[in-house]
Amino acid sequence: MACCGGKKTKNDHFSTFSDAAYNGNIDKMRECLKKEAKSKKNKMEDVINEKHGDFNMTALHFAVQKKGNIEAVKFLIQNQANVKAQTKNGETPLHIACYHRNEEAVKELLTTEARQDVNTAEKLSGMTPLHIAVCKGSPGVIDLLLQNGADPKIKDKNGHDCFDSADFWANQDTVAASPNANHSQAYDVLKNAMRA
Repeated sequence: MACCGGKKTKNDHFSTFSDAAYNGNIDKMRECLKKEAKSKKNKMEDVINEKHGDFNMTALHFAVQKKGNIEAVKFLIQNQANVKAQTKNGETPLHIACYHRNEEAVKELLTTEARQDVNTAEKLSGMTPLHIAVCKGSPGVIDLLLQNGADPKIKDKNGHDCFDSADFWANQDTVAASPNANHSQAYDVLKNAMRA
């Protein structure tokens, strides 16, 4: 691993940096940034925003996956992480945070220019962050997205809007489909927001 000593391989420093971001290890992220900046004279934001892995994810994509990792998310954002970066499949950090039902990360991302992407659809399914939050049964995330301009009427590539998804998931055996999800409450949040 590049910033831990040892044999260096292509993109090793980025893997170590993303591992540190995923695990919320800000000290390790600082160490990696410092070493990389000295060794290649890269700009800090180039290291932070480097895409790697099969899905071209940035460190911010990794950091938003874990609940309780908000300090790492804030650190990356404060150091010019691209909150609009897309994976190979067109997923932004906001899509990933919604998938992992990470309400803290969603809230933080929505205070940045990521708010402009609240209705961005990913490439494969055409799902927006709101579609994902509905499918994952995350009422708190749904509420945050709606408060920040998410449009529940946008259709995915199958022609389903968020109401269709909410209706489907509210009528499923959600314990088997997605543990800890609350699809009935998610359905209610979506429906109530549209009445307001």
